[in-house]
Amino acid sequence: MAGGALVSDAPTPLGEDLFDLPGYPADRAPQARGEHVGLQLAAPSREAADCGCGQGPGAAHGRRQPRLGPQADPRRTDPPRSQDRRFSRVEPPEPGRDRPRIREAIFSGAYAPGAPLREVELSGTLDVSRGPVREALRSLEYEGLVRSEWHRGTTVTTLSPEDVAELDSLRGALEDLAVRQVIAHASEEDLTAIDKTAGLMDRAADEHEMVRLDIAFHDAVFAAARHQRLAEAWQAVRCQVHLFLLTRINLSTQGYLECIPREHRQLVTALRSRDTTTALELFAAHRRHAVEVLSDAGAD
Repeated sequence: MAGGALVSDAPTPLGEDLFDLPGYPADRAPQARGEHVGLQLAAPSREAADCGCGQGPGAAHGRRQPRLGPQADPRRTDPPRSQDRRFSRVEPPEPGRDRPRIREAIFSGAYAPGAPLREVELSGTLDVSRGPVREALRSLEYEGLVRSEWHRGTTVTTLSPEDVAELDSLRGALEDLAVRQVIAHASEEDLTAIDKTAGLMDRAADEHEMVRLDIAFHDAVFAAARHQRLAEAWQAVRCQVHLFLLTRINLSTQGYLECIPREHRQLVTALRSRDTTTALELFAAHRRHAVEVLSDAGAD
């Protein structure tokens, strides 16, 4: 290997992409100054040459320490660093298109809570090998949609009473903050987006489509809150809330298609009026109705 194998004039994971991060002053980025970020061999200082630390002319193989510089050595012919897998960004396993397809099958009701998800059957249905299916199931387990147990295999998550209580309390805390944020900061355009989603509920073809629109409504509320970390916290539990609503309609659909659009129109009205107290009370009642269906079924 050439002595300059660590040198490259290609952007590195901590190179030019760093200066694209939100909040980084544009006028400080090297691109704004007409410079290029790369690695350049630094000539050893006199002190380094005399200190015996391995950087002087007598160092083995003439190794030198790289430093950041405005321009990489044009004489180097090493392959770009981005082509070396050792320097690739650390990212979670990517299950490709199989994870959303399995998730969609769960959300559409093809696999109800408690239903087994067998790798062999899924790989045949999806026309892929078992490896991608296994990775997809692991990702869905992280989302809380499936559970794997050595004696049962992988199944769609069945929510226990404790799961329901935890989800309801967490969702309530997140939504209370979202409602306050929306009333304080949402623009007319934000409120229109929320209103539009609620309007689609009148045309829902079935309960599963209504659940999707219910989730989409709350997506719009969290987006209108203009609070990045709050939106990320919602995304972390979003799939489990979807599963919770699916569990609710599996237990009872009586009056569901009629009452859900009406409840959401009331929520929109409270948000538009900037009435914090009324909005918080209506959002709490909306959540409580779904929990009561599950609680009543558990009592039976």
